[in-house]
Amino acid sequence: MPVDHTEKGFEQAIEHHLLCNGYRKGDPANFNPALAIDRPALVEFLKDSQSEEWSRLEGFYGKDVEAKVVENIANNLDQRGMLECLRHGVSDRGAKLRLAYFQPATGMNPETLMLYRKNILTVTRQVHYSEKAPNLSIDVVLGLNGLPVATAELKNPFTGQNVAHVKKQYRNDRDPREPLFQFKKRALVHFAVDPDDVFMATQLAGKSTFFLPFNKGRSGGIGNPENPHGYKTAYLWEEVWQRDSFLDILARFISLTVEEKIKELPKRNYALIVDEAHSSQTGESASNVRRVLAASNLEEAEQEESRDDYDPEEEVLKAIRARGPQKNLSFYAFTATPKHKTLELFGRDNSEGKPEPFHLYSMRQAIEEEFILDVLENYG
Repeated sequence: MPVDHTEKGFEQAIEHHLLCNGYRKGDPANFNPALAIDRPALVEFLKDSQSEEWSRLEGFYGKDVEAKVVENIANNLDQRGMLECLRHGVSDRGAKLRLAYFQPATGMNPETLMLYRKNILTVTRQVHYSEKAPNLSIDVVLGLNGLPVATAELKNPFTGQNVAHVKKQYRNDRDPREPLFQFKKRALVHFAVDPDDVFMATQLAGKSTFFLPFNKGRSGGIGNPENPHGYKTAYLWEEVWQRDSFLDILARFISLTVEEKIKELPKRNYALIVDEAHSSQTGESASNVRRVLAASNLEEAEQEESRDDYDPEEEVLKAIRARGPQKNLSFYAFTATPKHKTLELFGRDNSEGKPEPFHLYSMRQAIEEEFILDVLENYG
């Protein structure tokens, strides 16, 4: 597709793609800045997907049902957080309301699949989010059933601005006390986007806001590869924001605390992330890995904490081999110095049949993205 080099054209291209792929065009006039909720979209979803529960509440609240239900949901978001409410719903006068339906594991149950398809994903442009400063607007808000889950500010270098200006805008001009930006309570992520680069922040904190690069990398370095079909950053709205993908991210945004009892593990799905599992690693994190994976019980784990030859990476490999494949456990290893057997277990075979990492974040890219220093820069 031809590339429009204006900021408005960039915004329109993103919106057009999303509208052609399962999103609905949101009306910025429906956004309530005090609650940071699109009330009409939320009410439509609840009525359509949970008509019996809505009828019960209608009998209780009467003509005030919409206002009362939305107010209760807003209070739950403030107290429990967006992710918790999306995943577990809210209670209202004995009625249990789901705020989203996530993709079922299989398509065997037509009812769960039908409910999943009732989710309303919206892309809303130029949203006026502030009661105290009504002229302020944000370029894009992505909503799920009337609830804001992501924001994005867009710039185009051809008009003299890029992601650096967006990051400055989020830090200096976007008040984190505004309902839309309150950490965990409303939008879960904020994207700084231009045609070449993407950055993201999960918490706005004024000048302390920290942005992570969300780029694919280019030839082992910073940035993104050329895209013969359009913008370099099109993967953001074509892949990450793709309807099923985005809902899956929200559904599986899980934080595992390894202190949970071992007997509870089979009841849920878990991702175990092994980060920098070097042989020299000691301390609490190594001990926790051992508790969950290596020992048959907590007492045994406590007895082994004093071992000097403990190798977390080796312990994880041993535990995986001993237990075999587990449907509810996924293992992800991150290391700068992988052992050959780690590559064999966690990696994939290349065209020559040799194990290689699934993904490589090169030292060059890390230096260019300023996560590490170039120790050879002033070496002489």
